Amino acid sequence: MTERLERFGWNALNDVQDYIVVTIRDAWPKSAAGELGMPGARVVGEQLHLWYGPHDDPVLTLAPIDIAGYL
Repeated sequence: MTERLERFGWNALNDVQDYIVVTIRDAWPKSAAGELGMPGARVVGEQLHLWYGPHDDPVLTLAPIDIAGYL
């Protein structure tokens, strides 16, 4: 189940990113070096963590989502 939730989170971030990139015609979100921050998702305990960029140094981090009822 955790793999499915991570895949769902990653796909949602990827879709949002695709929409924004097409709309503004530029990379989003960008790192300080101007590189595109790729989506990331990981289940930690009973929360789904979502971010853009490297896991250890994200460009943008979203608030964790409580998934206790879905595990």
